[in-house]
Amino acid sequence: MGSGSQSNAFTYVPAPTVTGHRPRPSATTAGGTTVTITGTNFSGGRAVNFAGTGATTYTVVSATQITATSRRECGPVNVTVVHLRRHVGHLGC
Repeated sequence: MGSGSQSNAFTYVPAPTVTGHRPRPSATTAGGTTVTITGTNFSGGRAVNFAGTGATTYTVVSATQITATSRRECGPVNVTVVHLRRHVGHLGC
């Protein structure tokens, strides 16, 4: 058997946190509202959900901001960002 080392075998990737969003995704029952989501650790974001329903589209603007378009919603909803490694950050309305 050979020997070796793995100096970079694991890289810690912190979970995203959602600290705010404007406007509230419930602003219209027709959906299609563009929502700016703020927080941390958004790089590598893989999904944005409004009340468990995937956003129509989303763009990771930076590690601290995402813009997403909501689907049809009625009433206040939770906003969730799913990270590359399936870590989740969310904020209720």
